[in-house]
Amino acid sequence: MNTNSLFNTFGLSDQEFINWNYEFDKIYVKVKTKDGKLQCSNCKGWNVVKSGVVERLFRSVPFGKKPVYISGQIQRLECLDCGAVRQENIGYAESKKTYTHSFRRYVLELCRLGTVQDISNHLGVSWDIIKDIYKDYDNKQHQKPDLTNVDCIAIEEFSTKNNISKTVVVDINTGIILHVGQGSGSDSLDMFWRKVKRNRVQIKTAVIELSGTYYASVRKNSPNTQIVIDQSQIKKLFTEETQENMSLQHDLDQVSL
Repeated sequence: MNTNSLFNTFGLSDQEFINWNYEFDKIYVKVKTKDGKLQCSNCKGWNVVKSGVVERLFRSVPFGKKPVYISGQIQRLECLDCGAVRQENIGYAESKKTYTHSFRRYVLELCRLGTVQDISNHLGVSWDIIKDIYKDYDNKQHQKPDLTNVDCIAIEEFSTKNNISKTVVVDINTGIILHVGQGSGSDSLDMFWRKVKRNRVQIKTAVIELSGTYYASVRKNSPNTQIVIDQSQIKKLFTEETQENMSLQHDLDQVSL
């Protein structure tokens, strides 16, 4: 099994395949992090040396009807930069969880179709695991968004069913809604910019509608941000201009006749 297969099947982009085996109707895939991907979990530095290993099992998405477990060789690393000796952070699962990120996403999709007990029976895992996955997801959906790694945003206006205008700011990289402001004026973004300045966030790119209000707001509050006009807005203007010119030409032709 090569790296592409691991990535496509289980989402293990930074891992290398060791071996796999089939026991008691279950599939076990043993992997370890590639040497070039080992990073200090404390300072995020790359100047590390191996200092032991521990094996952990993580439940992953099933292969057909067969349960799949990722047997991860978790490295203990000594950082030569900050001196910390800690286990590596693995990209395919949270450190204190017994399942992978792909398994979590699979469960959340199943939650659209059945009850917690149905999913528990189907996957052969405890009711508590399914409940905890959904509870954790629900909590994250309602918590304040983290702006730490935000560098590319989209600002758009939308209207509710009652024709009330609102302004929404979205993290383009993750699709997470960062801010919803009342109305479509510059004041609808004031609270968002206060958060940006308070967290010292550097916004590199802002995709906006063709609005002088949004343009002025970005220029005032984040002057170094590159502004990109939404392509659909340009197409709309081009279409309207073309139709207007065609209408004018038609009127001129009629006059000339």
